[in-house]
Amino acid sequence: MLYYALLLSGQLVWNLPLLTGLLLVALIYGVFVTYFTPIKIYQCQPLLFIVSLAVLYITIGSPLAALSHLTFSTHMVQMSILFFIFPPLCLLGIPVHFFRKISTIAAAKIFPKPIAALAVFAVLFLLYHVSAVLIFLSRHPAIQNSYLLLLLVLAFRMWLPIAAVDQANAEKKRFAYLSGLFLMPACVLFIVNAMNGGGNTLYLREMNAAFCMPGIELQGLHILPDGYQSQWDQLLAGVLMLGMHKFSILLTFRLGKSVQRLEMGKSNVKGEFLSIKNKNES
Repeated sequence: MLYYALLLSGQLVWNLPLLTGLLLVALIYGVFVTYFTPIKIYQCQPLLFIVSLAVLYITIGSPLAALSHLTFSTHMVQMSILFFIFPPLCLLGIPVHFFRKISTIAAAKIFPKPIAALAVFAVLFLLYHVSAVLIFLSRHPAIQNSYLLLLLVLAFRMWLPIAAVDQANAEKKRFAYLSGLFLMPACVLFIVNAMNGGGNTLYLREMNAAFCMPGIELQGLHILPDGYQSQWDQLLAGVLMLGMHKFSILLTFRLGKSVQRLEMGKSNVKGEFLSIKNKNES
């Protein structure tokens, strides 16, 4: 029923230009990995990179992206996947020596330090869910898209210390703690507003008008279940965001260990090869 309702309302569309761009990125990545690294295309890192591109496309380019406009909670799921799941998966899929080469480029120095990126991201992410800011952005799509792109760039920078394979484990844990601490206000904003004043507050009405489908349209399509209340949906949104951020940190740590073992294995093989070569030459 939901599928046909969204289809009839014109919400289900495939973003073909985005799909073409992501396929091109995947092709370039495959060429670099195949010809400039000892990594096989079926190993962990290439699979993580391809999965990250698929996650990105499903989140913002597939018909499922229309679900993010239904409720607060679906919106926050989309935001959490876009900023907490996609960046670390993508970073884990990039070989270490690629990072080292990129860091030597002068243009890379314009990006802020990870802690500064985290602080700026937390502030901008909180402001994005302030009703006045979101209403303004929703009326200017170009500015809104630029705003979200900036958030995505900052998200990559703030995830780098956690996803980096050559980073010390203690440093990763410290930054993961700071990440949760800095992002807490955005989650608490939803939870506090849900707990104060019920579901008919001015904040809730303004937020619904900004990024959710109009209530009349939703009722006409019979998408939301009977008894739906935006108050509890907003509470769920805050809890989901907290949970998905914690899940993404745990996932990044677990996958990072797998990638680290792969990198250590390559280093050991390379070291053994060089030692055998030196012995033969002597």
